[in-house]
Amino acid sequence: MADRKAESLHSSIGLLGISAGSLLLAVHFYQLTRAAPLIPNTALGVLLLILSSILAYADILKNGGTCGIPTDTVYVLVAACNRPDAVEKAHHSKRQAQDRPMSLWISSLKQLEPAKHLFTPLLWDFMEAAWPSPISLVVPRGEWVDFLGMKDSAKYVGTPQSIAIRIPDCSVTTHLIDLVGPIVVTSANPTGEADTTHHNQVYAKLGDKVDAVLCDGPSPENIASTVVDCTKIDSGNIGFFRVGIIPKSQVLQILEQVQRKHTLGPSRGTYSMKGQEEHLDHSHTAHNGVGTAAVEGTVPPLSPKDSPENHTRL
Repeated sequence: MADRKAESLHSSIGLLGISAGSLLLAVHFYQLTRAAPLIPNTALGVLLLILSSILAYADILKNGGTCGIPTDTVYVLVAACNRPDAVEKAHHSKRQAQDRPMSLWISSLKQLEPAKHLFTPLLWDFMEAAWPSPISLVVPRGEWVDFLGMKDSAKYVGTPQSIAIRIPDCSVTTHLIDLVGPIVVTSANPTGEADTTHHNQVYAKLGDKVDAVLCDGPSPENIASTVVDCTKIDSGNIGFFRVGIIPKSQVLQILEQVQRKHTLGPSRGTYSMKGQEEHLDHSHTAHNGVGTAAVEGTVPPLSPKDSPENHTRL
């Protein structure tokens, strides 16, 4: 009986892509209590706990709070992009450096659909093929930002020329964004310190500066996302501000497939990150340098190595 119950729980967890750590500490709010929550012993109870905990964190963000959350890489500090007060709080709570702008995360391209006409077809298709994944794409700043309701939050996100966007490959994170809307993201640690790879590190480094922490134990990865410069993609150039968990060769393979689609027509199909792991072809070589290392959720400052003439051209 116990084995069947455990199997049922694991099946329910798997359907949502939720880790066991999320269940054990999902409703562990820093500002409320440090006591471990009670875990229901039925599949329905587990699903209700998941839903209620994500809803609770969504309410915190909607009401102007900041949260530390797990992702497909390391922990990050987030705020709702339509709450300038929360974005400013996140910016100041971690002593955000002016040359390390905050990033923007969405749960799907549907959240950008109203502004699709403001993106070039090649860039849009590249975003569609690259996400969800640990790949942050730095794209030209433009009127599309206004469609997200950022208002005064916009000054803390990206640079005057560009903004880094990502759709994380993490069910908990994307469910949260579905409820809240696009979020502004920065690393869950003071500027200059190492990435946080456990919720205890978020507590230790940010303490009472954060309203809540979604506890999930150790991060699935200890490496941050790969940050790709797409501001010149329509001229055939991309660059790498940071090579993280996704290698250059994999990013270049995605771009090559998207470019082929535009050259030969949609019947050729499009490469997707979904289901792609280490078996991918690594024959491509990037010739550009890598910018200054940075932590997840921030965009490294542009270095001479990342100038357009040193970008990879396909």
